[in-house]
Amino acid sequence: MTLLQADRQCLEKDLVAVGIFGLQDPLRDGISQSIAKCRTAGITTIMCTGDNIDTAIAISKNAGIVTEEECKRSQYSCMTGKDFRETVGGLVKMEDPNDDKKTISCVKDQRKFIEVIKHLKVLARSSPEDKLILVTGI
Repeated sequence: MTLLQADRQCLEKDLVAVGIFGLQDPLRDGISQSIAKCRTAGITTIMCTGDNIDTAIAISKNAGIVTEEECKRSQYSCMTGKDFRETVGGLVKMEDPNDDKKTISCVKDQRKFIEVIKHLKVLARSSPEDKLILVTGI
């Protein structure tokens, strides 16, 4: 046993947790009101973030983007970028029907995309590719 291991055993013996805390960045002023106005106007807000799924869901609930009920209603309400990408098949290149010298990008499984987009509110751990798939599909 090294001196460091002996010190560690001595110091880490009979420890008691005194407390646990968490940090949360507040939403910017006006975010919840803006989301509410959009919802009233019939605009669907989809939050795309690099945050993990639990953090993204918590933030989106605070902002009014998604409700607890919406999270439970569909497996597509809150997704990770990886799951989204795999579900819709990603992007594929196709020959432009108007110009055979050009190619265009489109979602591989547009029917599945339409099914997903009806429910999607939170896209967590999303990459630039996931955002491109989302915008291209819409």
